[in-house]
Amino acid sequence: MVPVLDSRGAPLDPCTEKRARLLLERGRAVVVSRNPFAIRLKDRTAEQSVVHPLVCKLDPGSATDGVALVRRQEGTDVLVAAAHVEHKRSVSKAIARRAGYRKRRRSKLWHRKERSSNRRPAPCTSCGANAVHGRDRCRPCAEARAPRTEGARPRRLPPSLRARVDETVHAIEKLAKLYPLAAIAIEVARFDAQLLRDPGVSGEGYQQGPLYQSNLREYVLHRDGHRCRYCGRRGVALNLDHVTPRSRGGATRADNLVACCLKCNKAKGNRDAAEYGHPEVQAQVDVPLRDAAYVNYPALKGGACGKVPQAQVDQAKTSTKER
Repeated sequence: MVPVLDSRGAPLDPCTEKRARLLLERGRAVVVSRNPFAIRLKDRTAEQSVVHPLVCKLDPGSATDGVALVRRQEGTDVLVAAAHVEHKRSVSKAIARRAGYRKRRRSKLWHRKERSSNRRPAPCTSCGANAVHGRDRCRPCAEARAPRTEGARPRRLPPSLRARVDETVHAIEKLAKLYPLAAIAIEVARFDAQLLRDPGVSGEGYQQGPLYQSNLREYVLHRDGHRCRYCGRRGVALNLDHVTPRSRGGATRADNLVACCLKCNKAKGNRDAAEYGHPEVQAQVDVPLRDAAYVNYPALKGGACGKVPQAQVDQAKTSTKER
């Protein structure tokens, strides 16, 4: 379906590709966007048309968010358009790289004096963000003349999660300019990470876990019999090696750690156990829970930082549905 705008830029009901081609050939419409492809009518306004509102349904995920635009028709939802939002997975690395650039640049400016007054900006008295230097408000709150409220500092999100929220909000704002959205429905999914690892766990095993009253290092060494899992040597200095390296998404959990001697640890490098020639060690690693942890984060379920501005989506109503 092709998005259609009226002569003033207000969204109308989308049309098929064939109808959009005929409107363009007859000179009744012009192309306003290539990606996504959208047209604007020259001879019709929203008041002269019958507009059927759509519902934007979101399915949050770890790497991709599913987006579906549906129309309520005869008690059923009819799919009008579907898309997906791909999230950035290297935000933390980009921030670390930026910090290195800044540190290197400042080390070369030997003539520049430190300014301690700029080290920590004061919080805005209205929204809690960083205020302008020498003032008690940020620039948007000062222009909007927002009232001062005590303790109004919003919940801070890590940069990686903030990027995910901003990408989703930006996608909805872009869809609201092309389609007549009336409501937004967000599917809330909650996962029990412990049941994902061991579906049969129950009772004390569920409450206490495998590391109850034990240290992680001592637990791994005792489990592996104080011998290297790769070469089998005993009586040598042992480290804890990540079966799936952390640089490749491996977690610091007991099922992803094995006892390893210094020689094997250095020879393994950035490879996983299967690539190093030990698939039997790689088989002990359970399904990673990074994706479940992303979806379980409460800020991604319509929290204060994840709301869609009402100015962009007129009469938007957020409804949550438990899976």
